[in-house]
Amino acid sequence: MDPTALLGPLALASMALGYMAGRLSLVSMALLSSEKDEEYVPLDDPRRDPGWCHTHDMHRDDEDE
Repeated sequence: MDPTALLGPLALASMALGYMAGRLSLVSMALLSSEKDEEYVPLDDPRRDPGWCHTHDMHRDDEDE
């Protein structure tokens, strides 16, 4: 039997496995991202500032009273 005769089916099997692995990774990423309960933060909200800290914001509310 000619060893090159196996190259076609081997390539086809390799492509099928790659396709299935890609689909599995997409599904797992979608499932992982849907588990996060991220709160919507508007663009003008101060929480979008990288220096913002929720504890400082709570202290700021205490000072107003």
